[in-house]
Order: sequence, then structure tokens, then C-alpha cells
Amino acid sequence: MIGSLSIIIKFIMTHGYQGAKHLRESAALSSILEKQKAAKKLYGAVCASPAVVLAPQGLLVESSPATCYPAPNFRETLKTVSDDKVVVADNVVTSQGPGTSLLFALSLGEQLFGKEVRTIRSDGCWFWLVLEIVC
Repeated sequence: MIGSLSIIIKFIMTHGYQGAKHLRESAALSSILEKQKAAKKLYGAVCASPAVVLAPQGLLVESSPATCYPAPNFRETLKTVSDDKVVVADNVVTSQGPGTSLLFALSLGEQLFGKEVRTIRSDGCWFWLVLEIVC
């Protein structure tokens, strides 16, 4: 699990168009993502990266929805686009952008460690995340 988490963290750190272009051009990252997909291990992308990195490389789940930054030029690259803030399709998690990062992180935590370890409480603008990791 920690290996998968490490890859996710390295992948989602950069978002925005320029960062996503650099990620797309990385042969090392492409290789890691292709291995993640083949092994049906978790990987994810936020903001422009679902459209700029995952879609062109065939790394989204065929005929399943995905989401990305809600600009038309990004959305049109996705075969099946969703308006949801976060989309989980098999082992791929996509999210719209910085404003949905907390929901994205919670979804990744749930995928990695199960729903029972994810608790979120919303009270105005405050969020608390309780994530218990038992090794």
C-alpha cells in the first residue's frame, strides 16, 4: 500500500497545464502509470492532468467517466466526461482541481484503506479528517 501511496503523491503534486505537460512528457512517469494500470493498482490525477496526461496515453478506464479542470479544451479530451468533483472508475481517481483537492485526498484514502477509516465532518468552512492507518 505504501508504494502505491508514494506514486500517487508524486503524481498529484503538480497540476495546471504546464505541470501536466511536463508530466506527460516524462517517460519514467508514463512507464509507472502503465504498470499501475496493468496491475490494476490505484493511480490518480487532478486538475489538467486527467485530460493532458491520462487521456492521451489511454490511461483512463474505457467507457467510464472521468473529470478534470472544467475548461472546455480539457473536457473535450475525455471520452466520457463527468461533472462530479471526484470520479472513481475502477482503479483510477480523477478530480477537477485545487478546490476539490480535499475530496480527492479523501477518496484516495478510502480507496487505499477502506471506507471505515474515512470520516469527514463539515461544519461551515472547517473540515476534519480522521484517517487511521493500521500497519
